[in-house]
Amino acid sequence: MKKYSLKHDKMKGNIKTDLIKAIKKNSIKIGLNLTALASVSTIIWATVKLNQYSNINSNIKEINIESNEVASFIENLENKSDADLSNNEKELLDKYKVLKTLSFNNSNNVNTKEITITNLEDNVGSKNSNETVKKEQKDYLDFSEYLEPIDDIGINKGECEERLTEDLESCFNEKCLKNGFDPEILIGMGKQENGLLSKSTGSAYGMMQIEGVNRNNKYNTHNFITNETEYIDFSKLNLNNYEDNIEAAAVMFQELVQKYNNNINIAIHAYNYGYPIVDNVIKRVMRETGKDKKDVTYSDIEPYLMDIHKNPSKYFSNWGNSTYGDGKYVRRVKQRLRERLVYAIYIVEGNKMLSIYDTSTGEAIKTYIGNSLKSNVYFDKENKKYFKFEDIVNSIKTNNTKAISY
Repeated sequence: MKKYSLKHDKMKGNIKTDLIKAIKKNSIKIGLNLTALASVSTIIWATVKLNQYSNINSNIKEINIESNEVASFIENLENKSDADLSNNEKELLDKYKVLKTLSFNNSNNVNTKEITITNLEDNVGSKNSNETVKKEQKDYLDFSEYLEPIDDIGINKGECEERLTEDLESCFNEKCLKNGFDPEILIGMGKQENGLLSKSTGSAYGMMQIEGVNRNNKYNTHNFITNETEYIDFSKLNLNNYEDNIEAAAVMFQELVQKYNNNINIAIHAYNYGYPIVDNVIKRVMRETGKDKKDVTYSDIEPYLMDIHKNPSKYFSNWGNSTYGDGKYVRRVKQRLRERLVYAIYIVEGNKMLSIYDTSTGEAIKTYIGNSLKSNVYFDKENKKYFKFEDIVNSIKTNNTKAISY
């Protein structure tokens, strides 16, 4: 094997391609020594990024030093005082620290080739680099501060809780994961709609009470598992079968989450009322308040939705019933939920936006920006840190169990 050293001298040059190849070839050996870095994949990624982002003019010379001495080289730099470090050595060390703070922890074995590092140069040369390292070591996936006080989440359980069999819950998990939102949301809606019973009532089909399928029975949906666009034809689904019924509801709800810019409360109520009515209410609020559509909140439209429920004749000339829909639908669904924190994803200009909601308020308490549709990796802009989708979800579930009692 060729032997290299990172050595500063007066010669100009860049990190050689041969060095990258050598490190890749011996990545396991290097990974055991560079314990400060997160994983073998991060070692390769860090080396490539050092080459890509650095303007270091240190020359890489082929002298007798084994690859496992790279760790000692970095350690020696860290032990030197600032006065003893050359400018190039300082720059190298600063960039190494930034790469370390942006790297994943040992449990995150993600394909780092798909990650785009942002604001790297803004971090380099920081006077408080040690403080930055300490800050990045904090667990930013702790949502416990949002779990108190416990309110009326999960108070309405009843018989439908017993109907949530392992197979049924597995079906909810599969369909909702594919459509990019927390299965707890659809389970709560299923409890409220029909008590998780697979029976049709009037023109409403099955467990999720699917209506209006003839209005638009083909949906263009994004599959978050395969990361591909799919076309779902409702005419080919048996809506009396609970699996197809849940599939249809999940596809419809993804459309509503996307339509209402990840406003989870508006999306939930639109499932009950139908989006044309909710759209008209939003337009009315916009006219009366001067707000832009994106600024209209659920609190703005809820009074109108309640009034439509109680006095439908004021709004519909051809409605034959004394009430319309459920004016308290969102509140009732919330009471059916078993967890207080839920998530939903929507896509904006090719980027996946994952929001965490406190269902007691319906507000998004945290939003992550996905950098790639091919990888469930999200970037925390505030703390300049990447998290995997499953890490975020697991953290939500862990914190939820602290707040929910049965």
